[in-house]
Amino acid sequence: MLNIYQFPKIENWQIFEDMIFDICNQKYLNMPINFFGRQGQKQEGIDIYVNNENYKIGIQVKNYTKLTLTQVDEFINNVNIDLDTLVLAISINTDAKIMKKIKEKQKTSNFQIQIWFWENIINDLINFNLISKYYPMVDNFAINKDRELFIEFDKDFIKTGFYSHWKGDVSRICKIPKLPPIHDDIISLLCYFEEKWDLPLYEFREEKIEKLKIFLIDGIKEFNNVASVNMWCDYGDYYQVPIEWKNNAPQRYENVLRKLCPLAIAIEMNLDSIIQEGKKLRLF
Repeated sequence: MLNIYQFPKIENWQIFEDMIFDICNQKYLNMPINFFGRQGQKQEGIDIYVNNENYKIGIQVKNYTKLTLTQVDEFINNVNIDLDTLVLAISINTDAKIMKKIKEKQKTSNFQIQIWFWENIINDLINFNLISKYYPMVDNFAINKDRELFIEFDKDFIKTGFYSHWKGDVSRICKIPKLPPIHDDIISLLCYFEEKWDLPLYEFREEKIEKLKIFLIDGIKEFNNVASVNMWCDYGDYYQVPIEWKNNAPQRYENVLRKLCPLAIAIEMNLDSIIQEGKKLRLF
């Protein structure tokens, strides 16, 4: 997964300002966004102005390597325009003292005060797919690594026939709800997936697809845990919940179905989501 330590800070203040402007365009959809004046003009204490009829946001962009509490105080005091929210977008890492100072200033301010530290800014670049614009080398590395992982994912989940079998038989029947017999090969693949894809080696850099993968593996783990004590291989090469439970232990039989059927359907849905996300990101 991408993290802030891969990204050197921007030295050029104009590029940093453009970066914040791009983030604002994504954060404040359907609201007009403009640079407030030009360098050298009176800017009323803000650099970027976001507004509509009902709400006004001013953003101060500060590309600093260090920031004192006195400077923070001055930045806020210099605002000379009617605002609902002031955002300080600064290129330093999260600082507890500055956060405390912001809370103190908030008590006497006529507007809400937010602060975007470097970590917040990088996370926004990642979440809004802006990384490639400002860090093309890092982004290409991450995409290539994810592409390699997705080839491996495709080999395990799709080319083995697991996905087509699970989607076309297991989860389809579970929607009745009824649990079909599951071949030993499929049960073995579930155990293999749980063990392999939970390793750090198989972590996607792209956050959204990694979260989907975690949901998938957590669902497989839960399915395996329930199946290991409630599905027996007394029927050739197939595992299933013992049919005799339907008459001898109907409550247990129904409880097992109520647990396993939704889990089987969730596994299919998470696989579908990962495949669709992979296509959107052109990973395969």
